[in-house]
Amino acid sequence: MREAYKTLLHKFKARAIQLLPAHERSDWGLIFPMQHLGLPTRLLDWTESFPCAVYFAQRDRNPSDDAAIFVLAPELHNQQIVGNSGVVFLGGDADKPSVVKTHQYHPQAGCNAEDMETLAVQPELTNARMVAQRSAFTLCGALFQPLEERYPKSIRKLLLLSNDFHEAQDFLRLSGQNHFGLFPDLEGLRLYLLEGMKEEVDLAQED
Repeated sequence: MREAYKTLLHKFKARAIQLLPAHERSDWGLIFPMQHLGLPTRLLDWTESFPCAVYFAQRDRNPSDDAAIFVLAPELHNQQIVGNSGVVFLGGDADKPSVVKTHQYHPQAGCNAEDMETLAVQPELTNARMVAQRSAFTLCGALFQPLEERYPKSIRKLLLLSNDFHEAQDFLRLSGQNHFGLFPDLEGLRLYLLEGMKEEVDLAQED
């Protein structure tokens, strides 16, 4: 998987470099648009906004299914892992000196260390979606154990039961969360307008 990830990065860089703005062409800058586009990376998306978390828990959710929100205490988490309660900044070149050895997490490092733990990191907010969603990330370590099991002191799982589905939807409406607010681009606008149109049609059919 590490070799496949490294190859994927090189292919992405070779083909996308001219399509990216200058601030996304650095070593770590390349990783965030990869994550944004749905390509596999070591990054895991989080948000500092609870309404945003509820939005993603509800998105494409079947009303009869349970869902979950995971809550992370980033300062406590990093204190346990690296002995420093600060959130690790992730930006620029991967080989620049850093108190925390983040370079080993970058695919071009080819690091095979099995003791790499998951870190709470903060990137440069390089695009409008990251700003709107109040993005934060964890940089995943070497193990595949569920994070809430490996780090029970800093990560908790909150269940949204199926009978809470409509209350969660009401909460999103009251908090003003919608597609266009969290995806401030043409794709977000498309989803927002389609959802509004569907609601109008459903209401008309009920009448």
